Amino acid sequence: MKKTFFMRGSGGQGVQVVGMMLLHTVEELGGYATFYPEYGASKRGGFSQCAVMTSDEPIRSFTAQAFDVAVVLNEDSYEKFGGAVKPGGVLIYNSSLIARVAPAEGITVLGVPFDELARELGSQKVMNTLVYGFLMAYTGLMGIDGARRVVEEAIGGRESLRELNEAALERGFAEAEKYTAKK
Repeated sequence: MKKTFFMRGSGGQGVQVVGMMLLHTVEELGGYATFYPEYGASKRGGFSQCAVMTSDEPIRSFTAQAFDVAVVLNEDSYEKFGGAVKPGGVLIYNSSLIARVAPAEGITVLGVPFDELARELGSQKVMNTLVYGFLMAYTGLMGIDGARRVVEEAIGGRESLRELNEAALERGFAEAEKYTAKK
């Protein structure tokens, strides 16, 4: 079964890293995935977006106008892509930076304060791991033990990042539990 994910934010918010971790998650589960990154010329502050398609069969082409799950991390991203969710899909938005979201018929809309949560952990640099943990827990794609392996691979064995990313992953899973209980 195919499932499509879309993420958009500013450069530096970790959008590309989340996309790559999602790609590695599906590969670890024995499925197929394709990753389509896109970003502006600026290293920080410009737009950054990616789309990931997952499937249990080889993917021949990636075309999607609407997605099963969309994550938007700033106001500009919401304005441009808040409506890019399929009926029955999920829009996850960063409620720390996006003040108002219009309710959308036929989709689930979740406001998660990702920036606030990252600040509570002590670093904006782990927002990507927070988002990844939230996605894994909310979608049920992978449990926390498997997600730990994916995060460890993403940080490349850098001990200085391990503890903070572990805390961010756990916080992402815990935050998702608040929403999955309401499903």
